Amino acid sequence: MPGPSTLRSIASVYRYIYLILYQMTDMLLKRAQQIGKFHSDTGSGQEGSWFQGLLSSIKPYDLLFERYGPVLRLHGPFGGDIVMLSLPEHISTVYNVDSQYPVRALLDSMEVYRKSKVIPNMPSYDGDYDLLREALKYSFDLKLEDFDVMLEQIADDLVQRVGVIRNMQDEVPDTFSHELHKWGLECWSQLIFNNKVGFLEKKNLSNLSEAGRMLNLLIEASQALRNCESGLQLWRVFPTYSWSKLTSAIDILEGLLCRNLRLNYLKLSQMKKSSKNPERLCLLDAMIIKEKLTSDEIITTVLDLLLIGVTSVSNSAGFVIYNLAKTPRAQKRLLAEINQALPAKNSKLNSKDLSNMNYLKSCILESLRLRPPFPYTTRCLSKDMVIHGYTVPRGTHLVMANEVAYHKDENFECALRYEPERWMDSFSNPFDPLAAMPFCHGQTELNKQIAYRQLAILIAKMLRNFKFEYHYGRINHDGKVLAIPKKPFRFRFVDRNE
Repeated sequence: MPGPSTLRSIASVYRYIYLILYQMTDMLLKRAQQIGKFHSDTGSGQEGSWFQGLLSSIKPYDLLFERYGPVLRLHGPFGGDIVMLSLPEHISTVYNVDSQYPVRALLDSMEVYRKSKVIPNMPSYDGDYDLLREALKYSFDLKLEDFDVMLEQIADDLVQRVGVIRNMQDEVPDTFSHELHKWGLECWSQLIFNNKVGFLEKKNLSNLSEAGRMLNLLIEASQALRNCESGLQLWRVFPTYSWSKLTSAIDILEGLLCRNLRLNYLKLSQMKKSSKNPERLCLLDAMIIKEKLTSDEIITTVLDLLLIGVTSVSNSAGFVIYNLAKTPRAQKRLLAEINQALPAKNSKLNSKDLSNMNYLKSCILESLRLRPPFPYTTRCLSKDMVIHGYTVPRGTHLVMANEVAYHKDENFECALRYEPERWMDSFSNPFDPLAAMPFCHGQTELNKQIAYRQLAILIAKMLRNFKFEYHYGRINHDGKVLAIPKKPFRFRFVDRNE
């Protein structure tokens, strides 16, 4: 409809004013949170200069909560009020009560991209779902144990890969985090598509292969996503460099995923025609048949699992190894538990034994508590909610300070120490560190359990084969969304005797 173009431009700018003001307030919070992390990257075993030590003692988030209590409202100096939470039970309440939608506010760039993009010609399944369900009824029930053999084989592949990339001092190179990303991507690729891609082949992965392209695109998109979600979101007004990199990488990833989806639809059609002994369903099959998701919904879910799930689980695996390497007492006790389930290096891990390895679970939870993959999560409430006696209206922006909650002595005694034993008495702690991963909420409990089993199986197989050592000082994460280590994982993996 025709009208003055000047007024249209003013209206377009006005629409972003509140959002930009909120982002300026949020940016100040994020920058303040990282002040106390500057001292951790001196490159040596020392704690750094006196000035770095002074900065490390300044923790703005802690000062705010100590002054105003566990729930506080920030009247942004630029507009855009924010409510901050620091008690585990309050954060859990938000996750549980407002879990109809994924924790998405911290991934605004992904949401804007999805709403603004032109939906391509997606493949579709035109068969009869009822007939397909009847044909696959004996293999339709997905169980955690069904994935264990697959995850164990991928863990064994990484064990062999470590043996190839180590130097004469048994140290892995600075790029070991990429090897962990390959492991994570191989896990999720096989879980979703039931297809071995080959990220962990003994030969170096070619950048020209589909696996190499997918890995590079994933790393590129994850880095661009972190940049878009940190600081002032100027990409909302004009396409920034990081926004362009993110959208370009996701467009190519979507093309690769659409091709796999078409192949999966073809496989299901063939299974319907001859299904006397059908293979067990993968996650993609369950999305198509059980949840009846559209192709666009499937691509969105899979991208979440690959972009968020792979990065968070891979970095978490690195920090579990790091914490065990820095805590020989815990490593020794965990090895004793693993030896009962794996008497030999080539022993196979029984699903029942894995479920009973409580100290292994404690080590993983404690590492996630100290180095959460998401130091904070944010959400725009979809409904009114009562928190700590305060009514928080729908549409309020919440900042859930996961790292602050984990590191407060009021919530965890000697909170900054790595003590897996704190989880041994009871696993009914009101705040599960795994729950802070956004890809676990708003979807299924199955995703969270799979993420745990990925970590558990990898650590069990790695520790049974190697002694973990690390000699290069403290490693912290950078405190951003999708936090990554600030120093390389230069671990020393020493072969164990049978």
